[in-house]
Amino acid sequence: RWQISALLFGVYPSRVPDGMTLWLGMSSLSGNPPVERLSPLREGATAWLAPLIDTPLFSAWLYVVALLALAAGAFRRPVHPLFWPVVSSALLYALPLTMIAVSAEFRYLLWTVVAVPICTALRFSGPDPANNASEPVAAAGNDGLQD
Repeated sequence: RWQISALLFGVYPSRVPDGMTLWLGMSSLSGNPPVERLSPLREGATAWLAPLIDTPLFSAWLYVVALLALAAGAFRRPVHPLFWPVVSSALLYALPLTMIAVSAEFRYLLWTVVAVPICTALRFSGPDPANNASEPVAAAGNDGLQD
């Protein structure tokens, strides 16, 4: 289990075959009709990402650490109401993979990777504690409008 988890979370990125991290081309299966050519956009993105396969960019531990750092920075601070559900969802999605993952494919951790920029935006778009303490409460019947 430790070996699969270490490969899955990117502890040894050079030991994972490149095709398990990023699909680099067409796979032909016998008996199936030929598949159409890849779009130029996909080919360009693949050519740009291929040299980065063995870097921390494709290591899940980086994204788990980023989520933990965001959570630690938001602890006991007012944040966007969706911040904690998204952070906990991404971390709890990755946690069981240490026990049930059957392969070290990067695609299994896609939600954890996608959640980092979402959580970053939610963390910094939440209420500002400095402004919340100094704002007066609107009087009843005033509808919050100032004279």
